[in-house]
Amino acid sequence: MDSPNSGQTTQNPAYTTGDGQQAQAQGYLKNAGNKDTEAEVIQGSYSYTAPDGTPITVTYIADEFGFRAEGAHLPTSPPIPEAIQKSLALIAQAQKTQPQQQQQQTSFPRSTYPQKPLKPQYPRPFRFLH
Repeated sequence: MDSPNSGQTTQNPAYTTGDGQQAQAQGYLKNAGNKDTEAEVIQGSYSYTAPDGTPITVTYIADEFGFRAEGAHLPTSPPIPEAIQKSLALIAQAQKTQPQQQQQQTSFPRSTYPQKPLKPQYPRPFRFLH
């Protein structure tokens, strides 16, 4: 089987065990031949029964953006509070309305004080006494 993006043959390992565990995966080379964007991709899933009898299923993808897994049993982050969402929206709006030159300023202005080399506070070489 060929992936639409790769032109390379994919690998599709899969198995099922006697106790109901299952796993399958598909791997392929994305953007083959383009050394700037070429990436190996593996996506698949596995499932099993937890000791408490709960069926567990995990789907995943691993690519140039890292490993990402999803499953109903995996913890998720709590929703962003409404006050923080509003603050983020206000910040984004303010950044859009700022003049372009203010956004480009990335360093602190130069000091007007004369720049003198620092003198060491201790004679060299400094030794720790045991």
